[in-house]
Amino acid sequence: MKKNKRSGKGGFIPILKTRIARRMRFIFLKDAFVFGFFPQFVCKEKKTMRVSNAGFTLVETFVAISILLLALVGPLTIASKGLISSTIAKDQTTAFYLAQDAVEYIRNTRDRNNLNQNPWLTDLGACAAGTCTVDSSNRRPPAEVVKSCSGGACQPLRRSENSGLYGYNASWSETIFTRTVSLTQISDNETAVAVTISWRAKGLSSQKSFTIKEHILNWQ
Repeated sequence: MKKNKRSGKGGFIPILKTRIARRMRFIFLKDAFVFGFFPQFVCKEKKTMRVSNAGFTLVETFVAISILLLALVGPLTIASKGLISSTIAKDQTTAFYLAQDAVEYIRNTRDRNNLNQNPWLTDLGACAAGTCTVDSSNRRPPAEVVKSCSGGACQPLRRSENSGLYGYNASWSETIFTRTVSLTQISDNETAVAVTISWRAKGLSSQKSFTIKEHILNWQ
């Protein structure tokens, strides 16, 4: 009988042992890597992951802050513009009443002159000759209430902190409003009254102004 070649020293069993040894070495290396038998390599890997996580967190923080700022800028801008619009509306309302106040005083002066049998434009000559101021809060004679503006520039109105009246009392606080009154005679029995109010609103660089006109007649 022929001998089996794989049953000798160079046969099947040595080859199997070699393969098993190689397999065990591979498993050992794999387990060593998994269970931390290579501390330097694992530490480097962990350190790299930490740095990466820290950088990613910083980017997230910047993005969150940017979104927060964008979310706050819109409402704050709207609120600021709302406050400015409210102030402008308040000043416009005050200016309208100040202009109407001067017109009413001139109309009342016309009525008083007609009732007293005086020329209907008596005490209003300063306004007919040019621009003038009308201090309706002044209870003195009409000649002291209606005064011409020196140099064509009228003084700003003043306001009493106690009564809230507007006038030209030197002890009152100066306001942002300037009122200019002028009379233009159309005929012997008709005169045009023009009242201009100008002011500079707080927080605005441009000056606001408007003019109202009314024609008064000699009804006597």
